[in-house]
Amino acid sequence: MVQAREDAPGARRLVVYLLVDPGASPSVGDLRAFLGQHLPGYMMPSAFVMLTPAFSAIEAMAERYVEAMRAVQPAGPYLLGGWSMGRTVALEMAQQLKRRGQEVALLVLLDVMPPDAALNLAALAQELGQCIGNGRPGAEGVGS
Repeated sequence: MVQAREDAPGARRLVVYLLVDPGASPSVGDLRAFLGQHLPGYMMPSAFVMLTPAFSAIEAMAERYVEAMRAVQPAGPYLLGGWSMGRTVALEMAQQLKRRGQEVALLVLLDVMPPDAALNLAALAQELGQCIGNGRPGAEGVGS
C-alpha cells in the first residue's frame, strides 16, 4: 500500500507499507534501487514500512472456522476457498484439517500476488503519480 501522508501541514510524503514474510523481506536499499530505475525522483517514497502478518491471529481465526465447519460437517472431503486475506485463512484451514487427517478435496485461492509483485509496486506508484497530476482529492501536492 502506498499512502500520501501529511505529518504536518504542507509536509506531504509518500510512505510504502509492505506485507512481507518474516525472514524474506526485501531490503529498503534494494527497493529504492529498483524504484529509482523506474520512477522519477519526486515519486520515490520517503519511507518503507515492513509489516509481518500476525500468524498466530490467522491460525486462531482458521481454527475457529474449522471448528464451526466441523460442527456442521464432522468429516471431509472439504471444499475451501478464500479471497484476499481470506485466502491465507483458507490455506491455514486446509493445513489444520490435513494435520487432523481430514481430506481437503479442493482449495481455491483468489487474488494471489504474482511472483513479480515488485513490478506491481512500481505500477502502483506511477498510478499514484497520475492521480496527483489529475488533482484528485487527498493527493494534491504530494512529492512537491
